[in-house]
Amino acid sequence: MREMLNKANFFIGNFEKIFLYIILFSLITLAFGQVVLRNFFDIGYLWIDQIIKMEVLWITFLGASRASDSKGHLCIDILSYYISGSMRKFVIFSSDILLLVACIFFFYASYDSIMILQKTGISHIISGVPDWLFRVIIPYFFAITFFRAILFLINYNEADTQKQA
Repeated sequence: MREMLNKANFFIGNFEKIFLYIILFSLITLAFGQVVLRNFFDIGYLWIDQIIKMEVLWITFLGASRASDSKGHLCIDILSYYISGSMRKFVIFSSDILLLVACIFFFYASYDSIMILQKTGISHIISGVPDWLFRVIIPYFFAITFFRAILFLINYNEADTQKQA
C-alpha cells in the first residue's frame, strides 16, 4: 500500500512539474506580448492581465504543492534543530498532525468558496468562463498537501520501524 501511494505521489509530482512549465511559459509569453503591445503599438488587452493574474495564482499554489512534496512548505521548525531524540520525533509528528488538521479546514473553506462561485455563475475574469474554474487550484493544493502529509507520516513510521529492526 505504501509503495502504491509513493508511486501515485511520484506521478502527481511529474504532472505538476509539466503543468508548472506550461503555465510559466504561457505567463512569460503573455506578459512579454502585453508589454510589446503597450509600448510599441499603444494597445493592450485587459483579458491578458486577468489571465496573467490567474496564472500567478496557479504557479503559486502548484509551486507550494511541489514544495510540499519535499516537506519544504512548512520549514518553520527551528525548535526541532535544538532538540533531539524522542522529543524531536514528537515535535515533527505534532507538526505533521497540525498540518493535516489545517489542510482539512482550509480545503473545506476553499471548496465551499468554489461551490458558492459555481452557484452564482460569476464570470468576471474571462467572459463566458466561470470564475470558479480558475480557483480550483486552491482546494487541490490543500487536498494534495493533506495526501503528502499522510504519506510523510506513513513513510516516517516505516523508516522508524526499519531503523529499530
